[in-house]
Amino acid sequence: MNKQKILITCPPMIGQIKKYRSFFSKHKMQFEFPRIKQTLDKKKLIKILPKYDGWIAGDDETNFQILNAAKKGKLKAIIKWGVGTDNFDLNIIKKLGFKFSNIPNVFGDEVANVAMSYLLGLATNTFFIDRKIRQQRWPKPSGMMLKNKTLGVVGYGDIGKNICKRAHVFGLKTIVWDKYKKKPKNTKINFIKNWPNNINKCDFVVIACSLNKENYRFFNKTILRKMKTGSYLINVSRGDLVEEKDLIKYMKKKIIKGFASDVFNKEPIQNNSYFKKNDNCILGSHNSSNVIEKVDKVSILAIMKLSSFLRKKIN
Repeated sequence: MNKQKILITCPPMIGQIKKYRSFFSKHKMQFEFPRIKQTLDKKKLIKILPKYDGWIAGDDETNFQILNAAKKGKLKAIIKWGVGTDNFDLNIIKKLGFKFSNIPNVFGDEVANVAMSYLLGLATNTFFIDRKIRQQRWPKPSGMMLKNKTLGVVGYGDIGKNICKRAHVFGLKTIVWDKYKKKPKNTKINFIKNWPNNINKCDFVVIACSLNKENYRFFNKTILRKMKTGSYLINVSRGDLVEEKDLIKYMKKKIIKGFASDVFNKEPIQNNSYFKKNDNCILGSHNSSNVIEKVDKVSILAIMKLSSFLRKKIN
């Protein structure tokens, strides 16, 4: 039997791809991957997807035109590398008959670690000091203690839960907004159903919820104007949960003192971005889940799920 062709467009998996060669071979699959920074564009996907039997996808934008072109070709199954499926229209996938799965509940610890590193960096000016020393300066900015400060966490899934665990260690009071989850027992977390009640009490707000049509860029002027003056915003979820032009406006007004984010409206971030020029910003490259041990785990699971889907299609 000829080996089935697999397209990979997930940068963390591509970065470790030599490790997985034997797994692909074992499952009678051969892989290919393009040179890619973050995602493939629409024209490229329409051109190449029909040539493949399976696709291990990253955060590539997809729509009916892309998936319909793939359906007319060889594509039978899609695995979303990681948990977030906001870049896929699951109704279209179902309608076109693709087998589809993501890899959930793997990266909560790792992303929570990054969220807390951002919080600590903002509170202690660690990243700011590092940048200035590299510019031959020797700054002495004052930081802020964390004990009894208030952290707001938007979303209480795998990432949100792990952020709350870490926040407790630093003596932070914690508020959580998640209308879909029940308040856990035996916890000091202030669990609030009505969003965004009490956001004006938060010194830090971390966005840790999934992206959907309902909350697209919901961190806009309506929410930002309600935040505590001098507070910090952190985003470790999806860039399109924040309306960046509104955030910039409220940063200039000093309502939001600082912003740390691993994700942005457009990736890679633009060279002339306001955030690059602001010393109170910490910038990531959509990389918070890129931890070798977990990349290996998710990549192998993706290969196994895809193999299972393709075998069923053949049989």
